Amino acid sequence: MEIISNANFADVLTLFTGDCNQLTEVQCEHLGNKIIFQNPSAKTKYYLQVSGYFSTIEGNICVDIKERTSQKPVHDDCLNATAIVLGQTCIQSQNVNSLASNIKSSCMVYAAPDIWYSFIAPAEKEVGIQIQSGFMFNYAIYEGPCNKLTEITCGKQPDPCKGFLSFKGLIAGKTYYLQISSIVHPLRVSESSICIKIDPLSQLSAFSSLDLNLSTECIHGVLGRINYTATGGRLPYQYTGPSNDEYFLPGSKVEAFIEDASGCRDFASLTIQCLPPEKCKNTDLDIQVTSTCLKDSIGRQTGMVKLDFAGIGGTGAYFYYGTTNGSILQHGDEYKVVLIDSDSCYIIEEGKINCPPFDCNQSALRIEPSYECIDTLLKARLNLNISGALGGYILTGHQPGELLEQGSIFRTTVTDAAGCSFQITGEIKCQFDSCAFARPELKVDYSCLTDANGDRTGKAVLNVFASSYAGGISFTGNQNGDTLNHLDTYNIQMTDTFGCSLSSTGIIECLPVNSSNDSKINILRLYPNPANKKIAIQLLVSPFSDIKFTLYNSSGKSFPCEIVKEISNSIETYTMQVESLPAGIYYLKVQNKTTSDILRFVKL
Repeated sequence: MEIISNANFADVLTLFTGDCNQLTEVQCEHLGNKIIFQNPSAKTKYYLQVSGYFSTIEGNICVDIKERTSQKPVHDDCLNATAIVLGQTCIQSQNVNSLASNIKSSCMVYAAPDIWYSFIAPAEKEVGIQIQSGFMFNYAIYEGPCNKLTEITCGKQPDPCKGFLSFKGLIAGKTYYLQISSIVHPLRVSESSICIKIDPLSQLSAFSSLDLNLSTECIHGVLGRINYTATGGRLPYQYTGPSNDEYFLPGSKVEAFIEDASGCRDFASLTIQCLPPEKCKNTDLDIQVTSTCLKDSIGRQTGMVKLDFAGIGGTGAYFYYGTTNGSILQHGDEYKVVLIDSDSCYIIEEGKINCPPFDCNQSALRIEPSYECIDTLLKARLNLNISGALGGYILTGHQPGELLEQGSIFRTTVTDAAGCSFQITGEIKCQFDSCAFARPELKVDYSCLTDANGDRTGKAVLNVFASSYAGGISFTGNQNGDTLNHLDTYNIQMTDTFGCSLSSTGIIECLPVNSSNDSKINILRLYPNPANKKIAIQLLVSPFSDIKFTLYNSSGKSFPCEIVKEISNSIETYTMQVESLPAGIYYLKVQNKTTSDILRFVKL
């Protein structure tokens, strides 16, 4: 078995058997490259370790395992030398598993595996030997019997680029032996082949070294096209250099080389000498180049560019060379356009494509936030302006139109169809008008009081209505339910929790009117005032007859009256329980057929 690492670094190869928990070393090759493993056991698993000679692995490996025959070459020794007939095609053979003989030429330090050939010298006493080998070798020519050989000459592997080996002064009709010894061993199967051809020297053409020649063809008198010819060496040739489709500008240096079947190379170079005419120094020939970045369906740059160009000025027809008009190029590609007119004047436009494929670093996606402070809500309405999105987009976090509290943090992320995102954060900072939110309201009017006949008494009761979304309303000045006289001035100010206030001022206009012929006015007295449980009403003058009592609050709602009459020292006293009444201001109307009066009291 032949194991080849194909490593491009200094490696060490080791073979093991067993399992990964307990390995047993079988063979090691500290020079790396290959292991020749003799007699492997059938159905046995082997492990190959590839390690770096200098502790680290720096490079590439590609392990190749081939079956290797153990059979020796038939011409492994002098007695079994392969006879070569002069003038025939080369004799192909292998040098695998050959052994080192006890015959060592003077050009060798140590004996090495070798193979043997024999030939008979021609009448002209001169031969040429051509050797094509996949391995490095030493050669030696002997005469005499195999058990008593005499060395004629020896040497290292000849340089194939200098021709074949030639030997003169041979004895016509005599048998000679050629020994080929491997310099490196053991050999890999892939490198062990050798092919030897021996001819009378007169039948071989004189060796000619490989020679490469370059020539220039001027296109439109300006551009240089390269042609080459090769002679010598050994066919076939492998040319490396400018092709027939390439063009070069005046002054360009061109280089090329050629390699023959023996691996010999020849190099050549030249400078393009195609020159435009003198009149081209004043030409107005020019070229316009337009590059268009191509985009996908949602507007992302694809990294591809369409290149368009057009000639202007100059004379006659235009000839274009280099990059083709309308070419689709990639970001980073280089382009060169050569424009030649009919006068052989030319202009060059060259550059590098700069249109990178889209990534989110190019995205113009943005969010411009703003908010509207709404005094009447004590909140701010969030506004978001999205720009630069490719395709559709989605918003996460706070949304447009959302109402936010003072001092709150808003955070929104937008992601478009290209997968790009942009995030903004901010804080609500408003100078709210708290009174606009509270919306305080104050309404004041009054009701003129009348007697039983419907005549105004000259008194009025204040009606005060106040409201605020802030709550906590308090009043200064006159109060709701106050009884005022005709031409009295009232002044009321309300204040809410936010400190927002409204005031109202006015004059009572309730001119007293008396349509009764009886000018007698009874005097009434109510006590205690304010009251908690019970009130008493005294008639301080001659008694009323058929007295009627009516109780109502400042809103005009009436309440039932349960009056108890008491007489002491000719003074009539009436009592009424008020403990069950809600706290507030109440009015008690006392009347009979001849007169009436309204008494005001406060229920605690």
